[in-house]
This record gives sequence, C-alpha cells and structure tokens, in this order.
Amino acid sequence: MSTLLSSKASGHPFICGVLLATNAIALPVHGNGGFQPFFDSLFVEENFIPLYNSAGKVTFTETGKETTGGILYTQTLSMRFPNGDLQKATRVSEILKATFFAIALTTGRFLIIGRNDVYQNTSPVIETRSLVNTTEVTITVLSIFSAGYLYIEGNATFPFVIPSST
Repeated sequence: MSTLLSSKASGHPFICGVLLATNAIALPVHGNGGFQPFFDSLFVEENFIPLYNSAGKVTFTETGKETTGGILYTQTLSMRFPNGDLQKATRVSEILKATFFAIALTTGRFLIIGRNDVYQNTSPVIETRSLVNTTEVTITVLSIFSAGYLYIEGNATFPFVIPSST
C-alpha cells in the first residue's frame, strides 16, 4: 500500500458528459476487478441516459468530514442548461427521477454518484433553481466512502459515445 501512496498521481480529468439512470442496480466491485475494489461500482441493470451539458457548466465536488461513525463524504454534482428549451419542464422532471449519475471524464472513465453505502439505501437529493435564462440542478449524495468509478466488464452496453458540447 505504501508504494501506492508514494507513487505519482497521473491524469488530469475534465468532465465531458453526464448521464443519469432512473432504474439501476449497482453492486460494489469485489476481488481484483476495477480500479478500486469496493469503491467502484458494477451495474447489473442500467439504463443510463446522456444529458445535455455545456462546456464549463458542470462541476463536481467531494468533501470528507470525520464523524463518530467514520468519514462521511458529501458529493455534489451541479449542472446548468439554458431555459429557452421548450422541453425544460420535462427535462427537469426526468432528472428528478434519477437514482444514479455517471460523470464522464476525458480519461475515458465514469465517476459514479449515488451509491452511498455498499448498496444504495438513499436516493440522491436533487434540487433545481431556474432563473430567466438558465436552470441549475444540484445533486447531493451523502456517502460512507469516496466516489468510485464505473467498472465495465467485457462488451458492456454502457454508452461510450456521449453527446456533449464540450
């Protein structure tokens, strides 16, 4: 483990897309699979749908705080999109149904938001705020561990081509 901690961290990922799932089952990766076993997620069932996003309009933050039960991580995904869309209300309604979010990174990996325990036991808290020109959606997850990556086995059907204006 000490070799891992002393080795250089590589890669400078940027967000290049966001996907959501309204009906998915995520399991922790066990054994030697994945980048970070237990923290990474394997989806048994998934229906990830790409979301429209604009360059620089999607952010992700994660903070950890020591509690009596261990570290509690607060993961926040925030995105903005224009209000001129005639489908704005429908778009927001669909986002509010989401249980998992996948953040596509320029490294080709997907960071998973929504698995707050070994299995998801609480859905993300999703808030919306609309102004005249934009709508902002903020997703917050309280988790017992830091966000992990999506683990993809073989020829998974997860959408690798993500429409994005970035």
